[in-house]
Amino acid sequence: MDLHELATNAELNHWPPHLGVRTDAEKIAYLAEALRQSEEQQVNDGEIRAEIQNEIDKLRDVAQDLEERLDSLRDDLDALEEKLDVE
Repeated sequence: MDLHELATNAELNHWPPHLGVRTDAEKIAYLAEALRQSEEQQVNDGEIRAEIQNEIDKLRDVAQDLEERLDSLRDDLDALEEKLDVE
């Protein structure tokens, strides 16, 4: 059950039987657990996003390094072509 649906159900005091909550204490405990799980998921999502961003940054660095190497090789090729044209 997502948090939006859970919040709506809590506001309407509609607790589906499959949730197994009857007393106010059980309802509060259920809501607290749902919020805790949501927070953990957000933390996990944030960590995953940070790892992905880190990998993207590494790939960008590699791509930039390869571009610089390619430019250097093109410069070397141009120099060799000029040398061949002169001779």
